[in-house]
Amino acid sequence: EEFVDAAFSHVGLRWQDHVLHDKMLFRPSDIHEVQANPTKAERDLGWKAKYSMVDVVRMMIESEMSRKG
Repeated sequence: EEFVDAAFSHVGLRWQDHVLHDKMLFRPSDIHEVQANPTKAERDLGWKAKYSMVDVVRMMIESEMSRKG
């Protein structure tokens, strides 16, 4: 939901006005909320993300829009 919200917000829309969902299609094993802690990757691997999820969504949309011309 956060990803979809970021994508729709980037183009000035509310996702709730355009997306329908059917709870019957949800899998019972789906995790409802996922939160990651990148501390271990940074500590053990020396890796740190350069971009936030919102940044990645923005780059994806801008790339797609530039291809559509």
